[in-house]
Amino acid sequence: MGETELKDVSTEFQRRRTATWRGVRAWVGVLVAGFTVAVSIGDLGPGDPLTLWLPATAAFAAIMIAMFRIIRIGGRIYRCPSCDEVPMSWSGMLGPGAIGARKMVELNPDTCGSCGARLRVR
Repeated sequence: MGETELKDVSTEFQRRRTATWRGVRAWVGVLVAGFTVAVSIGDLGPGDPLTLWLPATAAFAAIMIAMFRIIRIGGRIYRCPSCDEVPMSWSGMLGPGAIGARKMVELNPDTCGSCGARLRVR
C-alpha cells in the first residue's frame, strides 16, 4: 500500500470516528440523565412507592434506549475503511475474580486489529 493510500484510510477512519461521536453525543446525554434520575429517585421524598414507579420506569427506559442507540450507531459507523470491521484489541485482566483476556473496542487505534491498516496519522 502506498503512502497516499495509507493517508486516505486513516483520514477516512478519523472522519468516521468524528461522525460516530456526533451521532452518539445526544444519546450519551440521555444516558447520563437517565442514570442521574435513577440514582436520585430515592431522594424524591416520602411519596407513595407507586408514584416513584413512573420516574423509575422512565429512567430505565431512557438508559436502555440510549445504550441500544449508542451501540447501534457505533457499530454502523465506527468501522475500518479497509476491512469494514470494528477496530478491536485484546485487554488483559488480573484481579479479584477476574483473570483472563477480553476483546474490546479501540477508541482511537493506531492500526486495525483485524487487517492491520493504519488508522491514525502520526
